[in-house]
Amino acid sequence: MKPVSPRQKTYSLKCKVKIQTKVYVATSGKKYQEKMVFLIPQESTHRTMFLDAWLPSPGVDPTEVVGLIPNPVHAYCKMAVRRSDEDVKEHHLAMLSIVAESGLIDYFESRKRGTVEMDILPADEWEKAYRSV
Repeated sequence: MKPVSPRQKTYSLKCKVKIQTKVYVATSGKKYQEKMVFLIPQESTHRTMFLDAWLPSPGVDPTEVVGLIPNPVHAYCKMAVRRSDEDVKEHHLAMLSIVAESGLIDYFESRKRGTVEMDILPADEWEKAYRSV
């Protein structure tokens, strides 16, 4: 029997939700705000296995994954797996799906903190999930 690639497994993660507001100044001097959602996987065996499989090497572009967040948004979403950086001091997932991101902002912004449970899908299941992202 052929061993299963670590990228062909489902990883169940509990993540801390971090909402960050960035301010950009246009050349005209007008200021724009953008809210971004970062999900920080909490310590667990699945977190360790997930990061071993998907965390990019230093200096390499973030890797994209697809996951399912059942509550509070009940949505498939695309995320970038990122190393710790100046925005988030821990390895994390940056939300790329606008609908899921908006739902998480609406739900968590007034609470200032919270967690979500999610499943990162195996790479071979992404195509069917992409249809709903």
